[in-house]
Amino acid sequence: MRVRDDVAFFQAVRAVLAKSTPGERQSDEELDHAIRQIISKAMVSDEVVDIFAAAGLKKPDLSILSDEFLAEVHGMPQRNLAVELLRKLLSGEVKMRSRRNVVQARSFAEL
Repeated sequence: MRVRDDVAFFQAVRAVLAKSTPGERQSDEELDHAIRQIISKAMVSDEVVDIFAAAGLKKPDLSILSDEFLAEVHGMPQRNLAVELLRKLLSGEVKMRSRRNVVQARSFAEL
């Protein structure tokens, strides 16, 4: 939302350039590439922002995906059991979240 006006400005500049360039016309792909370069140079991150804290939400529990847990599963001799274990853990997490948040349930279902 913060950069919405900037993006609109660059899109307007693109439209003017596309209409008023005499002689050789640049393709839409070339213009889009030039706009992306301008935007990427203009937008520089100076810090890492915790989006959960910024939105006032609790951080989700990602212990299921910890490096130790994944290494343990990766080291299991029975690969099919490891896959089923991960599938059950993830489906349980999806079911739990779908009871609490309908929007998340839909996005998880799509994934």
